[in-house]
Amino acid sequence: MNGSNFDPYHKWLGIPPKAQPPNHYRLLSVELFESDPDVIESAAQRQITHVRSFALGQHAEETQSILNELAKARATLLDPATKAKYDASLNAQRQQPAVVPSPPAAADDVMQAVPFDIPTAQVAPRKTSSPKNRRQPSSKLIPLVAGFVVALLVIATIGWLFSDSKQPLMAEIPVSEQPSKEVQAVEVESEVQPVQPPSGLGSIQDSAKPSLGGNAEAMDQESVDATEAQINPETTSPPATEEASTETVVVSSERSDATTTPAPAIVPFDSKQAKAHQEAWAAHLGLDVEVTNSIGMKLRVIPPGTFMMGSEDGQNHEEPVHQVTLTKPILLGVHEVTQAEYQTVMGVNPSEFKGLQNPVEKVSWNDASEFCRSLSSLSGEKRAGRVYRLPTEAEWEFVCRAGTTTTYSFGDDESLLSRYAWSKDSSDLKTHRVATKLTNPFGLSDLHGNVWEWCQDWYGDYPDGSVTNPIGASGASRVLRGGSWAFTAVDCRSAYRGRGGPLFRSSSSGFRVACVPSATASTEIAASPPMKSGEEVESDAVAPPNIPEPANGGPAPAVAPFDSGQAKKHQEAWAKHLKVDVEVTNSIGMTLRVIPAGTFRMGEGKTVHDVTLTTPFLLGVHEVTQDQYEKVMRVNPSQFKDSRNPVETVTWMDANEFCRRLSLLPREKRAGWIYRLPTEAEWEFACRAGTTTTYSFGDDESLLGRYAWTEDNSDRKTHPVGTKLANSFGLNDMHGNVWEWCQDWYGDYPSVAVTDPKGATSGLGRVYRGGSWYFKAGRCRSSARVSNHPADRSNILGFRVVIVPSSLSSD
Repeated sequence: MNGSNFDPYHKWLGIPPKAQPPNHYRLLSVELFESDPDVIESAAQRQITHVRSFALGQHAEETQSILNELAKARATLLDPATKAKYDASLNAQRQQPAVVPSPPAAADDVMQAVPFDIPTAQVAPRKTSSPKNRRQPSSKLIPLVAGFVVALLVIATIGWLFSDSKQPLMAEIPVSEQPSKEVQAVEVESEVQPVQPPSGLGSIQDSAKPSLGGNAEAMDQESVDATEAQINPETTSPPATEEASTETVVVSSERSDATTTPAPAIVPFDSKQAKAHQEAWAAHLGLDVEVTNSIGMKLRVIPPGTFMMGSEDGQNHEEPVHQVTLTKPILLGVHEVTQAEYQTVMGVNPSEFKGLQNPVEKVSWNDASEFCRSLSSLSGEKRAGRVYRLPTEAEWEFVCRAGTTTTYSFGDDESLLSRYAWSKDSSDLKTHRVATKLTNPFGLSDLHGNVWEWCQDWYGDYPDGSVTNPIGASGASRVLRGGSWAFTAVDCRSAYRGRGGPLFRSSSSGFRVACVPSATASTEIAASPPMKSGEEVESDAVAPPNIPEPANGGPAPAVAPFDSGQAKKHQEAWAKHLKVDVEVTNSIGMTLRVIPAGTFRMGEGKTVHDVTLTTPFLLGVHEVTQDQYEKVMRVNPSQFKDSRNPVETVTWMDANEFCRRLSLLPREKRAGWIYRLPTEAEWEFACRAGTTTTYSFGDDESLLGRYAWTEDNSDRKTHPVGTKLANSFGLNDMHGNVWEWCQDWYGDYPSVAVTDPKGATSGLGRVYRGGSWYFKAGRCRSSARVSNHPADRSNILGFRVVIVPSSLSSD
C-alpha cells in the first residue's frame, strides 16, 4: 500500500509471506481451532494493542486494515455459531485435494475470510517437467477411470429415460417450474464468486478500501445475504419467527406485483394480519420480510399504518391518547444492537455485562447516533442504499404494539411478561442474550425489557390531536422506551416513556436501529425535529462546517510563508475588518484569537498540497481546560486532575457536545458565536502560522521543550495550558500536552490544490493533531496526523474550539 511493498503482516505480526493472508487463528496468534473465549479475547486485545503502536506515519492505512482484520477475527471466533461455520470452512479447505486451485465460493459471511492455513504442499504450483522425465499414468489406473466414466454415463441416461420431463440433460428449468426453497438456496450459492484476500495488506492484491469493523467489507454481497437468509434461519427465535423466515423467498426488485401500493396496517390487527401486512409491503419493496445486512444484523419490514399512541392509565406524559399515522414503511432491527455488532462497527465495547450476543449498553444517545452514521457509511450498506437512524418514538410504539391496543404486545396479563421480556422479576439483575424470549406479532424480540432503547425524539408533551409522521418535540432529554432488566413490569409497558440526556449512559440503556428501504429513501421521515428560536439544536448536527466565502473588501489573505511580524499584522487587519479584538474572551473565560484567511502548503513529503482558506476564524488560544469543560458539561472525565490542565479522556463526540452546549449559553447566543472543532486544514494553518518548517518555530528539534510538553519533559502527565511559548499567531500548546480532535474524517490528502477542505466524506476514524505529553518530538510535528474512532477516549486526547465570526457565518 501507499506505493510500497511494505508487508504489515510480516513486519508487525511476524507472519511469513507464504502464510498470507492468514486465517483468523494465525492472525490472533492462537492455536488452530482454539475454543477458549478468554484465550481468544486476550489474544485479540494483545494483537490490537500491538498493532495500534504502529498507527502513525506513512503506514497508517496498513495499520487500520490490520486492525479491521483483527476485529473481524475476534468477532468471528467469539461467537459460537459463527465460529462453527468458520471452522467448518477451514476444515473443508484443509481437506481439498491438491488439484483444486482456489477456495470454494462462500455461502455466508464467515467464509469471506479465506482460510489459508493449508499445508504448503497442497497449494504449491505443480512443477513442469520435460516429456522424458514426466511420469506416465499407471497402466492399471486407465481402465479404472474409463470404467467409472462409462458407469456415470449409463446412470445419467437411465435417469433421463425414466424421467417425466424428457428434457435434454443440460436443459434449463422452465420459468413456470419453480424449484423448492432448498434448490433456490443452492442456486443462489452457486452464483457467489470466490472471495478475494483482504485488500491492501503487504503483497496481497488490493481490492476495495477497508470499512470500519473489518468483517463488514467481507459481508456485503447481496447474493451472500440472500443465501444466508434462506439456509441459516434464526435458531433462537420462536417457531412463529422461524416460519416467517423460511417461507420468505428471495425477491428481485423488479417483481411484477410491486406496482400496487399495499394497504396500511390500521390497528387493531392480529398476528396473522401483521404477518400479511409485512409480506405485502416486503413484496412491494422487492425485499424479504427479514433481511440481513453486511454485518449480519437482521431487520424486518414494518408496514406503515395508523394507531392510537399513549395510555390513559399510565404516567410520565403518556397522555393524551392520540391518533398517529405513519406513511412510510421502515426496516427495524429484529432485536437490540448486540455487543458484537457494536464492536464490529465502532471498534469498542462499552458494556458492563459482557457478552457478544447480549445487547450493547452504557451507550449514550450520541453514541447510538454515531453508530447509525458509521454503519451507514460501510460500503455494503451504501451499495444497498441503506441509511440507518434511531426509530422515532411513534415508530417504536407502533412496532412494539404490532396491532394490539393492550398493555403489552401480548395482551394485558402481566404474569406472561417473563415469556417475552427480561425485566427485574426475571433477569437476575443483568442483561441477557438477545432473542431468547418470544417475539411480538411483527417477529421482533426484546421490545419489552432487556435494555431501554433510545429513540430519535426529544422528550416532550404529546399533541392533543391527530398527527402524521411525528418527530417529537424540542427539549433537554431524549426518549427511552421499552423498560429493562432493572425495571419492573409497569415500566415495560408498550406506552411507557423514559428519558435521558444525550450524554446519559447506563448499563440498562441500549438501542435498536431503523432503516428506510432504498425504494422509499427519498421520502424518509426527517430524523431531527425542527428547532425553534431559543431552543436546543440537534446534537448530531456535527458535520464539517459549510464555510462561506469571505465578505467583499476583506484584507489581503495571509499567504505562507510569512514571519511573526507579518502574522501579527494579518491578525490585526482581519480583526479590524470583523470589528473584534485580536483576542477575545467568552462567557466562561475562554480566550480565542483571530486567525486570518490565507493560503499555505499542507502536509509533508509526497502529501504536500496547496490549501486556501477563504474565511477567517477565531481559535482557542490553548486547549480546552478541565475548568472550562466542567463549567459547560458539569463533569470532568480527565485522569490528570487539575482545573488548569487540558481536559482529556474525551471522545470526538464529547468534544462536539461541548461545542453544542457552549453555543447555547445565553451570552454566546447573543454574540452569535457558534462553536465547533477546527477542520484539519484550519488546525495546520493555525499551527504553522506562516512557517514551512517541521515545527512552528523551525526545524531545530532541540528547541521543542520551550514550546511543548512531550515525552522528554512531561514526567508522563499533562501540564497547565499556556505555560510554554506561543507560536506566531499567539497560540499555545499546538505541539504537545494533548492531541487535539479535528472535525474531519481521516482520509488521503488530495493531489491537487484545494479550497476550504473538509476532509473525507466518511471514514474509519476522526483526525487528531499536535502530539501529546506521551509522545516524542517526531509525533509533535506541524504535519503529523493521526486518527481514532470517534468513540475512543484516552488521557492523551483533548481539543480546542473554533468560531466563525457571526458576520461571516451562515448559521
